Amino acid sequence: MAIDKVVSASITTDAVGPTQLNEASNYAFTGTVTGAGGVNTPYWYAYGAPSGQATTSSTFAKLTATAVHDSGSNYDDSNYRWTCPSGAAGKYWVSMGVQPYNTSSVANGSQIVPYLNGSSMGNTYNASHYQISNFRNHWIMWSGMINLSAGDYLECYAYTTFSSGAGGIAYGKWGGYKLIE
Repeated sequence: MAIDKVVSASITTDAVGPTQLNEASNYAFTGTVTGAGGVNTPYWYAYGAPSGQATTSSTFAKLTATAVHDSGSNYDDSNYRWTCPSGAAGKYWVSMGVQPYNTSSVANGSQIVPYLNGSSMGNTYNASHYQISNFRNHWIMWSGMINLSAGDYLECYAYTTFSSGAGGIAYGKWGGYKLIE
């Protein structure tokens, strides 16, 4: 006699296991599955204009990037910062990258630094570009985990030193997302 319905009284504590279920099969659930998966929101991604952003040598400059993706409208295109929304405190994976440029043949180096609440989180990356002619083909990158509270804001800053000529940021991009904990 075939069973067309399973009732809890007919299942023992260890009745369902790997030998009873085909683990290679896909099963459709009609109820709610809890405790599985998650979403990496909020998230954002901003990109700096390819026309370039002139900077002053040996001075940190905020990347003027506009939002391309922003799950919760938390990125402000007017001041180029992302603010952690209420109820979204936690750990975030953040990545930043800039492609510096110079107009002379002498550039000494570049840095990329995340700023938290208006303050530098330290010189997190330093790349030497000494005597590299127009180093547009070099990207400097930073990525890491940052713990944020609601209301905290992040900004991306870059620093380039050039002994002669002018320079700045040719391209820039940065973004992040909340880690599932």
